[in-house]
Amino acid sequence: MRLCYYTRKNAWVPGLPRLFLTGHPEEVAARLDEMAEDILRFWDCMICRDLEPFAPYDQEELLNDLEQIQVLAVMVTRRFLSEPNRARDLEIPYALERGILILPIAQEEGLGAAFNAVFQDQGVMQLLKKSDFDYREKLKKFFESRVKEDQDHAYVCEAFRTKIFLSYRKADRMEAQELMRQICKVPCCWDAAVWYDEFLLPGENFNEDIAAQINGCSLFVLTVTPWMLEADSYARTMEYPQARAAGKTVIPVEVSPTDRAALARAFPGLPPCVRPEDLPAVLEKAIADLDLPESGLPEEDRLFRIALACQRGIQTMVDRGRALELLVRAAEAENPDAAERLANMYWYGINTRQDCEISMDWQQKLVNIWRGKCQDESHFYTEPAKEWVQAMITWVSRQKELGHYEGLEEMCLAAQDVSKMLADAGAGDLLLEAQVQKELGDIYQDMGRLEASWNSWQACLNASLKRYEETQDLTARKLAYDTSVYMADLCTKAGNTAMAWQCIQQAETLLEPVIAWENGQETRTADSWQEYSFLKSMMGSLCYMEADLKKALPFFQDALRGSEMLYRQIKAEPIKRLLAMNCFNIGLCILEQKAPERCQEGRRHMLRSIELFQEIYKDIPIEKERQREELR
Repeated sequence: MRLCYYTRKNAWVPGLPRLFLTGHPEEVAARLDEMAEDILRFWDCMICRDLEPFAPYDQEELLNDLEQIQVLAVMVTRRFLSEPNRARDLEIPYALERGILILPIAQEEGLGAAFNAVFQDQGVMQLLKKSDFDYREKLKKFFESRVKEDQDHAYVCEAFRTKIFLSYRKADRMEAQELMRQICKVPCCWDAAVWYDEFLLPGENFNEDIAAQINGCSLFVLTVTPWMLEADSYARTMEYPQARAAGKTVIPVEVSPTDRAALARAFPGLPPCVRPEDLPAVLEKAIADLDLPESGLPEEDRLFRIALACQRGIQTMVDRGRALELLVRAAEAENPDAAERLANMYWYGINTRQDCEISMDWQQKLVNIWRGKCQDESHFYTEPAKEWVQAMITWVSRQKELGHYEGLEEMCLAAQDVSKMLADAGAGDLLLEAQVQKELGDIYQDMGRLEASWNSWQACLNASLKRYEETQDLTARKLAYDTSVYMADLCTKAGNTAMAWQCIQQAETLLEPVIAWENGQETRTADSWQEYSFLKSMMGSLCYMEADLKKALPFFQDALRGSEMLYRQIKAEPIKRLLAMNCFNIGLCILEQKAPERCQEGRRHMLRSIELFQEIYKDIPIEKERQREELR
């Protein structure tokens, strides 16, 4: 097995997160460049792949390499799904077991059903399809929501008090990784960076970089095996002489029996070898002798940063268990970043098993942390207060998603009170205010308190519109659009069509800015096509309620156009259902006008609607009477 890498600059960059690209061994190379370009466009990472996928490999070595990655990207093809291969049968199951994010990308059309049949019981995320209209948009959202990091390499490394350089022969990579694990488990080394050159880096000269790493380390640990005695050993000819010249403390660790006399000749001045079981005591003394100064960072902050290092493999090995332990310690010490990260990890199943109940416990912890940081007996701190409001909004949103409604109104009202305090202090945030009112309106609607729901949504609309007018913030635009649609739906159900029209027209004005033009042709994202189709359908339904069939028909035709554009790109059942309903509405409008010359057109739309519903139901076991009723 021989690993190579790709980065944005085609050069090794310290601290980059790692993505392993895999698939059927006969197909990866041909599709690599395009896949790498798409991934690197949205995530600054190191893409690794095996240059020799057909060569015999050591399974333990492979799994050790997979342990160091953040994402496993899989090229999904028919051959990958149907033929035995390492990616399908070993790498994906291991990634699932270890909590490594899996990004499956379909390279061919029509693979959804086969993919689900293979992986439906394993918890693999939904298949991304390269043929989708919004493929790159979905890829971008995946990286932004799951793996994108705001903290840079320097931010993380600032938490380390010392650095250990681990020197080893490439043939001893497995032994070096095990030695690194042992070093990280030594209590005095919990905040020590351990540097080692893990990947093969073809075509690069790293003499200067390695010399800089040796000069910057406090301890030089040499992995001693018979391979070290070879004349061309880089550790023998370059690294060890540089460490001695720089006056570094050298600790040779004999991980496999080696001729001591030959070792002394190959490494002049080498101290006596240490057995692996004696290494903790030797490291304890060596680090104590360094007399390191205290870190200027708070303990909980250092715990959080080193946890990030363990998750991302920055100046240490990826160790998800150790990262989780450090995050818990940091969060319990009131570090809000750690509590938020734990909440998200358990919510999405990142680097650990998915457990929404544990996630909500950490989200509540985050709410409590920010509440404690935003005020004391004499002062109200506005920036922590904004974080407190956001934490409460997330808590409410996720509780609703879980179907837990107890305490939602109280939490929203508390968030509303803090938002008012921020406004009174001259630090109001219109988007936060709008989000609070949106959640409050949703809660009141679920409680049947429609007037209160309307008032909260109106407040949300006012705040989000003002934010959008001031900043052109697309998040505020989307919130204003959604709220206008909710209010229109509420009015429609109450029979107030005049007010419903006002709300829909407001939503329509908010839809226009997301329309783009390319080469003279109107283009939309999948989300905006869905918004467009849904809005036009609502307008048609209002006209139908007012018995104005001629006015309703063009709206339903526009809705059909939008759903057809959407279905060309996303052939999913909900989109097919939307398409079927739009066909039905057009057919109904035409037939109810009772114009003989258009009856055939109306029947054609009705028949297409029936065919679409039959396609939806053909593979789903439902009661025949229910199916007949839907078709009627």
